[in-house]
Amino acid sequence: MSPTQIASLSLKILGIYCIIKALPMLGASPGIFAFADYDSMYMFWGAVLPFILEFGAGVFLIAASNKLASKMTVADEKDIQTNQLTGSALQTIAFSILGIAMIAWAIPEVGKILANIQLLKNAGDELPEKSMAIGTKAYAIAITIQCIVGLALFFGAKGLSSIWLFMQRQRPMSKTNTYHSA
Repeated sequence: MSPTQIASLSLKILGIYCIIKALPMLGASPGIFAFADYDSMYMFWGAVLPFILEFGAGVFLIAASNKLASKMTVADEKDIQTNQLTGSALQTIAFSILGIAMIAWAIPEVGKILANIQLLKNAGDELPEKSMAIGTKAYAIAITIQCIVGLALFFGAKGLSSIWLFMQRQRPMSKTNTYHSA
């Protein structure tokens, strides 16, 4: 297998994981018709929307795995087979996959934030509104940071892999480290 094929397979496995994780809650989505009042409907969507987004992210990862994988691998490494795969190339793929996983796991949380914002708009002058608004903003900041780190891992995977290799050459982690010369 080439690095591109390994990356594509990893993305497909991540997509299948997202779909399987979302399926149990998607079965509850017809329950939206059981709600008569407006606020309960928003609460329901707040519970189900994250799983719909996660399912969509899983479908996207499967459908776009080949295109994403070709962007993750370097042009001169695309024809290398696994028996010639370098540690640096494998680390680059791993960093990229981790970045995409962080983004995929953040997508459903955006749905929760949107539902909380809508509930806060409808809450009126209730006492818990202020603490909920602060909590929602803090959670939104955390999810934004997670997305930024995921994007940095995806787009900066080659550089991170080079930094990691440089650090291992400077200070070997173990006696069996093959990156340094004795």
